[in-house]
Amino acid sequence: MFRRTGFRTASVIRSVTAWAFAWLVACGCVGTATAKERGIEIQDLHYGEVLFHFYQHDEFTALTHLLAARQAGRVTHHANDAELLLGGLYLSYGQTEKATRIFTRLLDETSDPDVRDRAWFFIGKARYQRGLYTRADEAFSRVAGHLPASLRAELHMLQAQSLMAQSRFDEAVVLLENEDSDRAWLAYARFNLGVALVRLDRQAEGMRQLDRVGRLKTDDPELRALRDKANLALGFAHLQAREGEQARAVLERVSLNGPNANKALLGVGWPMYCRKIIAAH
Repeated sequence: MFRRTGFRTASVIRSVTAWAFAWLVACGCVGTATAKERGIEIQDLHYGEVLFHFYQHDEFTALTHLLAARQAGRVTHHANDAELLLGGLYLSYGQTEKATRIFTRLLDETSDPDVRDRAWFFIGKARYQRGLYTRADEAFSRVAGHLPASLRAELHMLQAQSLMAQSRFDEAVVLLENEDSDRAWLAYARFNLGVALVRLDRQAEGMRQLDRVGRLKTDDPELRALRDKANLALGFAHLQAREGEQARAVLERVSLNGPNANKALLGVGWPMYCRKIIAAH
């Protein structure tokens, strides 16, 4: 029986569910919008059924139906995409060895640069999930530039996370500073990097990363929550630096309807409370 694991190696990963990861797999290789952009139509009925369950976030049914269709030879027109999807589903359930075998086999069997880049990406991801950071870096370096935008953002996030796990913070800073995208994956990486740098007494660099996340313009509930966390962390970093006015301006960005509202209000009132205590003595 499969057991979902998602990502377990960093706090950013805890915020991303397994189905969200699988959705990115599809965006990269079998998504409907991507298929239209590439002029590809679903030619195998059984593969279309798999995608139906997949987009309903019923990944287990999608996985079992894909395995059955694959065994019966009913996904011949989408063989590479089906293999990538199967490997991605295995990976989202923590079956890294099965996933890696699929991606390695694809590397041996195809010269298609798009397929090879996605295979190297997922091999690197599997190694990253297992804590094999240097080997993950090696796989990520083999990606030649044929990934779709969604997977490129995740690639850079994973590279930054891997560098941080190896305490190579300067390289992580350079990687993220050179990335202009504000996609969700990179926002999580910037948040983690910002917190790590502040804890390492590199406040200016860390606060710059947190401020970038804290200024995100988004309607996505998950990213709004991350934005609030970034502003909360940034606000308290200002408080620790005895920068009360800057802290207040940042903490006032935190949503009053979110789970961090009470902490933010406490932070806003703290400088005033301290001034009253000092004045009383």
